[in-house]
Amino acid sequence: MRVIPTTLRRHQFLKHRYHYASTVSAFHHAEIRFYSWKNFTLEEELTLEIKQSIEKKWSKYVYGQKCPAELSKSNKPIQESTKYILSMFPYPSGRLHLGHVRVYTFSDVVARFYRLQGHKVIHPMGWDAFGLPAENAARDNNIEPEKWTRDNIDFMKRQIISMGCSFDWDRELATCDPSYYKWTQWLFLKLWEKGLVYKKRAYVYWDPVDKTVLAEEQVDSEMRSWRSGAKVEKKLLSQWFVKTAVYAEQLMSELTSGNLKDGWRDVIDLQKHWIGSIKGHFCDCVVSVNNILDFDGSKSSHEPLRIWFSEVSALKNTKYFILRPDHFLAASEKAVLKVLENGVKVMKFGVMNPVTGLMLPVLSGPSKIMPVIPESSDCRTDELLTEEFGVLSANESTLTALSKLDLSNLNLTEPVPDGRKSEFAYHTSSLKLRDWLVSRQRGWGTPIPVIECQDCGHSTIAPSELLPVSSASILQDRCQQCGSNDLQLESDTLDTFFDSSWYFLRYLDPTNEYKIFDPLKVYNDLPVDIYIGGKEHATLHLYYARFMNHFIHNLGLSPVKEPFHKLIPMGVVMGEAYCAENSGKYVKPEDVINEDGKLTDKETGESITKIWEKMSKSKHNGIDPEGVLQEYGVDMTRLLSVAEAAPTSPRHWPPNNVTGFLTWQNRLWTLTRNFVDTKDFGDILFVDDEEWAASEAKIFDSRNYYLKGITHNYGETSQISVAVSRFQGLLGDLRNVPVKYLKESLEFERAFGVLIICIYPILPAFSAQLWQSFRGVATHTEAEYNLDKEVWEQSWPEVDQNYKLDLICTVNGEEIIVKVERQYLDGMDEDTALELAFEDPEIAKRLNKETTNIMQYKVDPGFRATLGLLDRTRKIITKKDIKKIKKENKKQKQETKSAQQA
Repeated sequence: MRVIPTTLRRHQFLKHRYHYASTVSAFHHAEIRFYSWKNFTLEEELTLEIKQSIEKKWSKYVYGQKCPAELSKSNKPIQESTKYILSMFPYPSGRLHLGHVRVYTFSDVVARFYRLQGHKVIHPMGWDAFGLPAENAARDNNIEPEKWTRDNIDFMKRQIISMGCSFDWDRELATCDPSYYKWTQWLFLKLWEKGLVYKKRAYVYWDPVDKTVLAEEQVDSEMRSWRSGAKVEKKLLSQWFVKTAVYAEQLMSELTSGNLKDGWRDVIDLQKHWIGSIKGHFCDCVVSVNNILDFDGSKSSHEPLRIWFSEVSALKNTKYFILRPDHFLAASEKAVLKVLENGVKVMKFGVMNPVTGLMLPVLSGPSKIMPVIPESSDCRTDELLTEEFGVLSANESTLTALSKLDLSNLNLTEPVPDGRKSEFAYHTSSLKLRDWLVSRQRGWGTPIPVIECQDCGHSTIAPSELLPVSSASILQDRCQQCGSNDLQLESDTLDTFFDSSWYFLRYLDPTNEYKIFDPLKVYNDLPVDIYIGGKEHATLHLYYARFMNHFIHNLGLSPVKEPFHKLIPMGVVMGEAYCAENSGKYVKPEDVINEDGKLTDKETGESITKIWEKMSKSKHNGIDPEGVLQEYGVDMTRLLSVAEAAPTSPRHWPPNNVTGFLTWQNRLWTLTRNFVDTKDFGDILFVDDEEWAASEAKIFDSRNYYLKGITHNYGETSQISVAVSRFQGLLGDLRNVPVKYLKESLEFERAFGVLIICIYPILPAFSAQLWQSFRGVATHTEAEYNLDKEVWEQSWPEVDQNYKLDLICTVNGEEIIVKVERQYLDGMDEDTALELAFEDPEIAKRLNKETTNIMQYKVDPGFRATLGLLDRTRKIITKKDIKKIKKENKKQKQETKSAQQA
């Protein structure tokens, strides 16, 4: 029999009304001595008021701008490794929405987990602060864009802090800060120096309301602006472009290099689609457009043209170039020399062949008869293409007819000087990807650091020593080309995607006045370990950020090509919206009448359908995060933000199971009370040894089973919602332990400590309160936990070395699990794994060791190992075989059925 004695210790200060300053360790007691909250005890039911009191009590430590529990300089990491956890910075629109709450809570949970594991964690926050809404607000409210932006930043920063997020505000930046956009301009300067920026005329989508250029992806299928809703116009403007197409092959190849881990799978497909097929090559030429264009506000007499060709030999042998019919030169009557009978145009200007130096004519014509030109280029050669080039090989008969034309003795406009080079630059081409149009016609943006002569149109880059430049900057005295003193800074500003294409690098050295960043400071911290943000940014922002980092890597500044290792594209938060069935109009919830489940618009009587839609003001289904925090408290709001749904899935709000999570929290509170009471006042018990051992073994197994999964969900898969379900499972097992065992059960005390520590990243204040109660009465875990310190000062718990983990063996497609103690599994090589596998009779029965190949082997320390085995003498069943087997089975069933009927 096992005798459990009564302890004489009583820890009343933990159960009753002692002041918090007397029980918190090591964190500036004097600073909080007079901080007050409602007194409470474990004996009380866990009400919202008590939860809020708990959060007030611990907020000085686990929340706040300084958040000493997470960001104190005295918190020395126990590992040398760094984890860079980055959430996409917000546009300071004025107020956070629940999508922000979900992203930033998730990011904070992951950061807290890695700090508990002993890593140094970089977890910064900043503001994507330039943009059109600030200008619109300035116009509508008679306020300066900068003041509007700065006020919004201050308000949203307070909101983020109120959510309990532990961002490192010492690294805070805003793209509108001169100390930031100085280096944005510097990047433009470096692109200029490498020949990767240029200006050309182009038809662009023009928003007549916002009076700015829109990218193609900002125009919907009805040709309306994504922001103003106005019908867009096509307008010919001189615009600045970045030659991102030069990097197409490099960016495409890195998508399959293995450097991109979890979360990239679907995004890789989006990126591949955006880049397009890589076939052929391109080079850039310049033509003279003097006297063949109507005045369009540009002083430049030169125009770049991009030529596509399959091989250099095809470019060398071409007799003419074909201009795409929608190019602005093809549409200008002044640019046409003559029109042939079949509708083919011969242009006035020629293009010098960069290989031969010969000036060649340029033809254009209706798309229905002319060969197809890649979307990515302006021109192509006259070569006949094979079927491997797909649609580019269409209308080849026109090429045959054109080859018979006499195109000699044409009085073509002379090309620009130095049109031919001894060596010309050409690049592997995407058939789809166009260069990045970075000009924006607005004032609240990064000024393009180019000085333009108003007389001759010559452009020159601003010297680096003048950066940052703005409209107020003093420019050089005279034009370097014509001597005019009529110089102006380029009036366009840069696309905000340009601002956000490199911010993750500046976070690592945010106050450097002399360099964009110190390469030595970023060397060990890149790539970003986990990048978290909305799915809607999975194409454009990620593409531009990848391009810029590749460019910076080529400058020798970034140690890696790919900036983001693991990606978590978060699903949107959806709210209930009410939509009129006939008109499609969205109706406010207060304007909907519900009569026995039938919904109607109280103004029009029209039938209403309730649907889940992404939250937006226009659909009247947004929810103010501040109201949610008041309704549930900080910690429960955090829990509801990350629970139930996978991070990449949409999240319905309000959640379906709020009551269930509130019940779970109450049960955890009650279990803590039972644990403390039993430790303090438990009686002498006599317990059968076998019964005791069985109970301890069961708790041991439960602790390790759930801990291995929780750790894996937090760290490897980032499936926080699954970790939450494991919390619920572990709590359920602990509640099933008889209360009489709690006093002396080592395994219960170990498992309960694990649960409190594991919930800390999500419920920091609640966990801190439970831990304070736990550590005051714990008697068996002094060697396992540091009971003199708070929960955030603990190390992340480990799965026991003698706990048996799964070696999952896949045998000819069938899974068989072999149990192996962690102390062996973590460092086990594939040969040892194979030996252990064949000790299992089920595997030995299915395979011959001598003819078995190891197809795959992987160890996830502390979690599992996987071993793929295949009998090489066994025929591999192909899809064709499966199809044949199904066909034969179907035939056999039909014959059997016919025989039965007969």
